[in-house]
Amino acid sequence: QHLRAFPIDSNSKNSTKIMDAGEGVSHRRDASLLRQSRIDAHYSEDKYRFYIITLYSLGMFSNAIQWITFSPISDELKKIYDVPSLSVELNSLLFMILFLPVGFPSEYAIDTWGPRTGLFIGASFTLVGGWLRCLIDINFHLVYIGQVLSAIGQPFFMNVPAKLGAIWFKPEHRTMATTVASIANPIGAAIGFLIPSFFITESTDLKADGKSQVLKLIICEAIIATVISLSIFLFFKSKPRLPPSRTACVEKESFRDSLRDMARNPEFWKLFFAFSVGLGVFNTLSTIINPLLKPYGYSSSDSSFMAAICIGAGLAGAIVFGAYVDATKKFRRSYTILLIGSFGALLGLGFILQTRIIGLGMVFIAVLGFMMMPLLPLGYDLACEITYPV
Repeated sequence: QHLRAFPIDSNSKNSTKIMDAGEGVSHRRDASLLRQSRIDAHYSEDKYRFYIITLYSLGMFSNAIQWITFSPISDELKKIYDVPSLSVELNSLLFMILFLPVGFPSEYAIDTWGPRTGLFIGASFTLVGGWLRCLIDINFHLVYIGQVLSAIGQPFFMNVPAKLGAIWFKPEHRTMATTVASIANPIGAAIGFLIPSFFITESTDLKADGKSQVLKLIICEAIIATVISLSIFLFFKSKPRLPPSRTACVEKESFRDSLRDMARNPEFWKLFFAFSVGLGVFNTLSTIINPLLKPYGYSSSDSSFMAAICIGAGLAGAIVFGAYVDATKKFRRSYTILLIGSFGALLGLGFILQTRIIGLGMVFIAVLGFMMMPLLPLGYDLACEITYPV
C-alpha cells in the first residue's frame, strides 16, 4: 500500500528498485502466510466435540437426578417410612459431605489418566449406586448404600468441564463450552425435581401405595443411569485427532506442583471463597427447598416448580453471561456483578416469603437463579485464567 502511494516510471532506475522491493515484500508475505497455513493445518476443532459435550452432560444429568431425588418429596417420605427429616435430607447431604474426601483423588485420576477414564469411573459408580438404591424397598436406611456410591461418582463428573473445554475447543470457544458442561449439573437437578411429581402426587395414598411408588421412581432413575452410562462407555473419546489450538498442546504442571502454586496464589483464594459461598447457597437451597417453603403455604408441587424455575432462569443467565465473557473476556467484572446480584435476590426472597405471595416468590427465585447459576461455569474458567498453567 505504501508503494502504491508513489508514481512509478517504468523507464527510471528508481522504479526498478521500488518494484524489486515490492516483490521482496510480497515474497516474504507469501512465505509467512505459507508457514502460518502449515501451522494452522496442525490445529482443528473436531466435529465430534459436540457429541463429547452431549455425552458428558447426559452423564452429569443422571448423577444429579440421583443427588436431588428425595428433596422435593421429603414430607411424603417422612410419612411413608416414618423417619425424621434429617434421615431424608441426608440422602442429598451425602453428596456434599463425600465431595470433600473424594474431590482430590478424583482430580488426580482425571489429571493423570484423562477425562475419559474419570468419566468411566463416575458413570460406573452412578450406575451401580442407582440400582443399589432399590434396597429402599427392604429398609429406608439401606438406600444410603446406593447414595454413597453415586456421591463418590459425582466429583469425577464435576471436575471435568474445564478440561473438556481445553482439550476439544479453541480458546475463543472454551468459555461457552465450559458453561454448557457446567450447567449440566443444575439442569439434571431440575429434572430430578420434576420426575418425582410424576410418581408421587398429592392424590397418592401414601399408606397403601407410597412404597411401591417410590420404588418405581428409583427404578426409573436407575434405567436412565444405565442407558447413559453405557453410551459413555461405548462412544466417549479421550481426545480429538488433532488438537484445537497450540495451548491445548502445552504441557501442564504436575498435580503436586499445581497444588503448591495454587496455595501460593492469593487471587485463587479470593475466587475460592467467593465460589464456595455461591455454590454452597445453591446446594443448600436445593437440598432443603421443600421444608423451607412449606411454612409459607407452598406445596411439594410448588417447591418442585419453583426449583425448576430457578434452574431454568439460571440456564438463561449462564448462556447470557457465558456469551458476554466469551466476547469481552471480562471475567472479574462479570463475577462481581453476579455475586452482588445473587446477594440482593436472596435477601429479597427472604422478605417476599414473609408476605406469602407465591407469584412474587417465583419472580425473586427466578432472579436468584439467573444471577447465581452462571457463577459455576465462570468460576471454572476464571480459575483456569488466574492459575495458568495449572
